[in-house]
Amino acid sequence: MRKILLLVLITILLVSTSLVSAQDGGLDEDEQAILDRLLELTEVVDNYESFVIDYAHYSTSSQDMDLGIFAISSSEVLDVTITATVIRQPEVNISATIEATVERFEDDITSVYTVQAEAIYIADVLYLNILDVASVDGAVAPDFETGWQIADEFHPFYTDLALDDFGSAVLVEEEDDDEQQEIIDVFNEAATSITLEGSEIGGVAVDVITVTVGFEGILAVMGEEFESDDPQQIALMDMMFGMLSEQGDLVNYSIAIDENDNIIGIATEITFNLDGIDLSSLDASLENATMTMLMEIIDVAEFSQINESFDPVEAPE
Repeated sequence: MRKILLLVLITILLVSTSLVSAQDGGLDEDEQAILDRLLELTEVVDNYESFVIDYAHYSTSSQDMDLGIFAISSSEVLDVTITATVIRQPEVNISATIEATVERFEDDITSVYTVQAEAIYIADVLYLNILDVASVDGAVAPDFETGWQIADEFHPFYTDLALDDFGSAVLVEEEDDDEQQEIIDVFNEAATSITLEGSEIGGVAVDVITVTVGFEGILAVMGEEFESDDPQQIALMDMMFGMLSEQGDLVNYSIAIDENDNIIGIATEITFNLDGIDLSSLDASLENATMTMLMEIIDVAEFSQINESFDPVEAPE
């Protein structure tokens, strides 16, 4: 069963990492003009020297495998809010408060709990202080240690607090020209819808640019069709392609721009639904066996007090 699950995940990754070559896009002149404006603004947030960010992360995922004689299920829901003051110059200095609600079901054990924490990031070191972990409705909750600790991806609450996703939202990552061009190609060729609408964030008038990407758009930039000598793998890919093509939108990406061309909001929504994968295409002995994989991720970041002066925090003792 583990081999089957790994094979499904590997084939999904083959799809998602094959965005390497572009073909002629299908955008009209108005859509292309909006996209060009978005691409010109992609580095605006990276150039902010300081800001306050209100960040929200919501994700849900589930895997269900029905083998007839027994079934295996697991699921996870994360609901995280982070408020942070970010200083980038002369060196990165971040202080944050974090609240999270975690729901997790695995091996017939249900865990539901809330987490309150604070974090400091200085000189490429993350310090984390878990203030409280509380069970919800008597469900299982993990033990925790109070006090400041140096934390990395192996910290027991690192995933629960969506710290990797938050880091991607506030830390500047260097990209070479090829990586930047790849991103531009994906937007240019995979976008199935691009809109520009007026709105408000905190009473501030903004333009909101939204780019939608569907699976057909992703296929348009894959370069060449999936090839394999394994008939089981081909059957699986055909099944997955059909499911994802029928799903419609996979990714929605929006930015909110004020009258000074400052980006004061970014929202990303990813939805992935593979419902009822026929496992007999991988192993004939698994007749009537199915697997379902569902994933939804929503990240929203709002920026305020851009380039204002803040007092840096010090590393905890």
